[in-house]
Amino acid sequence: MRWFTVSPFCFLSYVHQGMSLSAISRALNLRGVPTKQNSTWANRQIKEILTNHTYLGKVRHCVKEDLAIYDGLHEGIVSLELFEEVKKIIAKNQAFAPTNQPKEKSYFSGMLTCKCKRKMFPHSNRGKTRYTCAGNKFGVCNASSMSHEKVEAAFSQYIERVEAFSEIDALDLKKKDKVKQEVQQATSCGRYRHNTKRTYKA
Repeated sequence: MRWFTVSPFCFLSYVHQGMSLSAISRALNLRGVPTKQNSTWANRQIKEILTNHTYLGKVRHCVKEDLAIYDGLHEGIVSLELFEEVKKIIAKNQAFAPTNQPKEKSYFSGMLTCKCKRKMFPHSNRGKTRYTCAGNKFGVCNASSMSHEKVEAAFSQYIERVEAFSEIDALDLKKKDKVKQEVQQATSCGRYRHNTKRTYKA
């Protein structure tokens, strides 16, 4: 799929096939189609295409902080009817979008990062909280989701290790302070000497 066919694909898939923004993103990523920035697709990029008046043959111009839309010199690639239908569907989805947020506190939200370096977000699955990589939703990461219990257990183990390391660090500091004091005492008494080796020419 070439770039100039991506926009019509997005419009037709969204209206006639009933595909969601994430479904369109996933389809493009699985086909290996990159964005203009040579990146992977996500909901934001798809929505920018579907709401861009450029594909309608229009141009946007800002005059004194007011955005106005004018007829462009280029020919549009989607009809006005299709563009307006997209606007209706987007408005409807925003009004009735389900909030599939977990009921319990997901206090690890925003703190977890997948191995692919993308953020992991919480969602509810059969009443249980799970954390899933954002790339999994768009078909660019195959990492499995993790339950809240597993994340909590792993975090507790990490805290225990950190506390153990802190105790070891405290002991090391005490040893270093003790050695430092002994050296200072030896130096003040004149018993501490540098072991220097002199060389003489024959």
